[in-house]
Amino acid sequence: MSAAPPVPNSDSLPELLNDHCHVGEVNGTSKLLYYAKSDFIAIDSNQLPLEYGDCVNVLEQANSEWWWAELGGSYGYVPGNHLSPTPPEPIDQWENEEYFGSYGNLKLHLEMLKDQPRMTAYQSAIKEAAHFIKDKVVLDVGCGTGIMSLLAAKVGGAKKVFGVEASEIAEHAEAVVCQNSLEGVVSVFHCKMEEAVLPEKVDLILSEWMGTFLIFEMMLECVLIARDKWLKPDGVMWPSHATLYLVPCTAQQEYDDKITFWKNVYGMDFSPLMYASHDHFYSVPIYNHSLESKDCLSDTKSILKLHLKSTNLSDIEDISSQFDYNITKAGVMHGFASWFQVEFSDIPSWESPVILSTGPDQPLTHWKQDLLMVDTPLEVFPGDHVIGSIRMTRNKRWRRHIKVNLTYQVMRNDQPIMEKNVKEFTLWK
Repeated sequence: MSAAPPVPNSDSLPELLNDHCHVGEVNGTSKLLYYAKSDFIAIDSNQLPLEYGDCVNVLEQANSEWWWAELGGSYGYVPGNHLSPTPPEPIDQWENEEYFGSYGNLKLHLEMLKDQPRMTAYQSAIKEAAHFIKDKVVLDVGCGTGIMSLLAAKVGGAKKVFGVEASEIAEHAEAVVCQNSLEGVVSVFHCKMEEAVLPEKVDLILSEWMGTFLIFEMMLECVLIARDKWLKPDGVMWPSHATLYLVPCTAQQEYDDKITFWKNVYGMDFSPLMYASHDHFYSVPIYNHSLESKDCLSDTKSILKLHLKSTNLSDIEDISSQFDYNITKAGVMHGFASWFQVEFSDIPSWESPVILSTGPDQPLTHWKQDLLMVDTPLEVFPGDHVIGSIRMTRNKRWRRHIKVNLTYQVMRNDQPIMEKNVKEFTLWK
């Protein structure tokens, strides 16, 4: 491939249409839209990096090899052979096999069943809303061993319960239903939610879809598909609301265990490995961190709020939030911690929603809290401000994976005391 041509003069860019272009409209303006069918790494400032599935606006086809394009407000040359007029198909067969295979393991279900705060919230919600659930039809998306389905039938008094489960655990769920003599009420469908054909529409969709950073694994997509296809117009989604929180925090023990450790290894200095440890251990979030309230350096802020009855898939595929934290406690900021809260409400004439929170001031759940560790810890004091943004985007190729981009800067007396820091994390197991 030849070198990219000079940057074109933006005042003289031709309007080029041909039979290979897909013309779309964004914000009322016509666009020549192409899609990246493979990743492209830019090697100079005139080139535009691409990730599989990116949708770019082609402004000029400078020659047969290089096209001038725009993506998210950035401009540069991209190789034409990396682009296609049609969106590429997501490649997720491998990760689906891995995902459903993991949920066929009893060890994971045992951990969830032993999670008392989790189970108490679902059981309490079903018990308190029994007046609504009684004689209704319930859909349990991702029913696992069948515990929620059984609670809906036995505690809630549901007339029918459809439990849909794609993993091999469905066979155990069927046995559990029979063991509890509920086969006349609970039916288990061993299939993906997208493929399920139910006998009728439902009054309540019940699911436990939450994961790391609330949405990781993207099970919520299946729940939204179920809602659009099977929920009655006046039906209810449980959980009905979900909120994701973020706060700057200290994590001295975590930092010492993985970074400070290298300063003295049996009397010898291994500090050159400190830098490699940052890349190895902290390029992904720590999803099993146990945060204490005293470790939070400011008040918590929400970075995502969902009402499941009206949430669209696009709402969870690209999430951006700005933040400005007022530091209230002196300490070393090692990173940002996150947790979520879900609510069971939307029941007519029901004024007391049930809350399940994974926050540090609540009993510990199997989710614990999530931790984003920064590369350079910084001592902060009351009155300092941590300003920046967080963006979570769904991977266009591996559809259950998420990329997190964190940008932050610490201000003291309205002046920055550090350069703006940008860090990228990937969420996958």
